Amino acid sequence: MTNCRRHWRAVAGRVMEAILLLTVLSVSPATAQAPTAPRLERAHVSVWPEYDDPRLLILYEGAFVADGGFPRTVEFTVPLGIDVNQAAGLALDGRYLRQPYQLIPQDGFALLRYELPIPTFFFEYYYDPIKGQTDKTIDWWLRSSYPIADLQVNVQQPLKANSFTISPPADLINAGPDGFKYHLFSHRTLDAGEEMKLRISYTKADPEPSVTRQPFVEPGVATAVAPSTPSQELYPTLLIVVGAAGLLAGGGYWYLKQRQAVTVTGYCHQCGKELRADDRFCPGCGTRRRQV
Repeated sequence: MTNCRRHWRAVAGRVMEAILLLTVLSVSPATAQAPTAPRLERAHVSVWPEYDDPRLLILYEGAFVADGGFPRTVEFTVPLGIDVNQAAGLALDGRYLRQPYQLIPQDGFALLRYELPIPTFFFEYYYDPIKGQTDKTIDWWLRSSYPIADLQVNVQQPLKANSFTISPPADLINAGPDGFKYHLFSHRTLDAGEEMKLRISYTKADPEPSVTRQPFVEPGVATAVAPSTPSQELYPTLLIVVGAAGLLAGGGYWYLKQRQAVTVTGYCHQCGKELRADDRFCPGCGTRRRQV
């Protein structure tokens, strides 16, 4: 009996040694690493004075480095007194995954905080840093809460603005087909806490914004349609045949006319091309449409 107990104690000891070894291996640096500090792989910021509102519209789109740490709470440094339109994750199919958010006032700025479900994000807001009635200036700044590996900024020139200048000047000025000009700053890098500053100056006597704000139609959402009435045997077969022939003859023409008559509901924030209500991406440059 004593020998049996000694045997099982020895077995139990070897089992415990194996468990301890597996525990050490599971937490070793080679097999398990702590989550890395958040950092942005890319960020694209659009700065649009008096676009569809007398104020300045800011659109911020980008992607965190995908390190498996999502969902996570993120914070972005923004000006005080902003009017947030939405804060969201940005799905691959173009859907905006809207999230509740907080605006936390700080000393001279605010933090926009929300829970981001995926690495790609989008948020937009209005605020009013525009000074002057006709001769106008904007002192715009971007302070990064995270390191940014690739930052791009585009500044849209209002349609009725003259003597438009930016200091420092843009890398490139691109004229869109709708008359907008885009002043592009490409491939910057920013460290966490670092700032980018622009002074925008222009003359504009007309107080109206460049375009009229249009309601946004969510892409891919089907409109409910009342169920059709089932065919009834009382209708003569001849009428059905004639009706089908008429549809085949006129359907293509009707479809083309309808497509031509679709009202423009916005413009691409990258190249300025006209967008219809059902355009999820810009037909000109392929940029994902922003949500209003």
